[in-house]
Amino acid sequence: MGWLIKSAIVNVILLAAAAHSQQADIPKFREWQKPGVKTNTVYVLLARFGGPKASVPGKQEDFKKLCGDDYPGLSHYFRSISYGGLRLKFKVSDWIDIPGQMSDYHGDSKLVSGEKLLNAASYITSIPPVTNYIVLCNANDGTTYPYSGALPNGKGFSIIPWPNGIRQQVFCHEFGHQVGFDHSSGQIGQTYDSPWDVMSTEGTWGKASNWYGAVGGETNAYHKLVAGWIPRSQVANVSRGEARKIRIERLAEPVSSADPLVVVVRPSADSSIFWTIEARMSAGYDTNAIPTEGVIVHECDTQTRDGRASKVVDISAKPAYKNSGTAFVVGMEYVSKRGLSFKVLSKDDSGFTINLKYR
Repeated sequence: MGWLIKSAIVNVILLAAAAHSQQADIPKFREWQKPGVKTNTVYVLLARFGGPKASVPGKQEDFKKLCGDDYPGLSHYFRSISYGGLRLKFKVSDWIDIPGQMSDYHGDSKLVSGEKLLNAASYITSIPPVTNYIVLCNANDGTTYPYSGALPNGKGFSIIPWPNGIRQQVFCHEFGHQVGFDHSSGQIGQTYDSPWDVMSTEGTWGKASNWYGAVGGETNAYHKLVAGWIPRSQVANVSRGEARKIRIERLAEPVSSADPLVVVVRPSADSSIFWTIEARMSAGYDTNAIPTEGVIVHECDTQTRDGRASKVVDISAKPAYKNSGTAFVVGMEYVSKRGLSFKVLSKDDSGFTINLKYR
């Protein structure tokens, strides 16, 4: 349509994604960020196609609530899973009537271009120069799915077409990409096969919550490390040749600050391949969101080219799609061919104790 870029969004250029919900150019790995509180302002554009009488999935007030500070609003969700490290402030527009059809705004691919949508909306309403953008469309053109991109100016962007727009966990997943998270997965070669991370599986995320649909569960410890949400004092680093008894505090809503939230096992200090070991229990956003309670292992490769740096370990003969990953409970042992082994010794109200060896 040849929309001109107005000053408020001069630097907004969306990098199109290649697969469903795939981040476009988000780094697969960066060294652990320093812990600290970060505040982001997010603008949510409600884009309506078909004119003022067209159906919409909710009112402006509904989406303000979806983004709000109370459970299970997005602000509450990210504040909880980040242990207070990420605070989001949302600005939600009213429904803006976008001229034409969704297909008029396709970019180079068959996906709707966020740049073109923002350009069109900027002629109708003021687009604030915020930290992150989410565009919710009241329609679906059959080719555009939820996806996110990293902007050249460091800002994030997500497009969510209806009917996905009333699913809280979709917002959690897509904004996770804006935070910098890649997908995680299980070990059967599929992106959406791990129920242990909101950045993986679909359809089984979280518990139902009325209008919100299913609520997103936690992300895994690897992503929390990348984001700098886990204090250095609560990371147990294990090197080759060590044998240790370690109590691991649960990842969701931890009670104790004295014990690690994650065990990181590396062959060497500069190795790009390592394990993370975490305790998952029914608490916080993991309530009714995980298959069972137990100790979870991820094999991580920060140099991977498949866009999934962390893969949950499954020792079953035939890992199941969307239910991949072994939860190690009391008495169970994990033995890796690469020298790592541990046994789960005990469970308490907020964690598990393991006996670990790395040879």
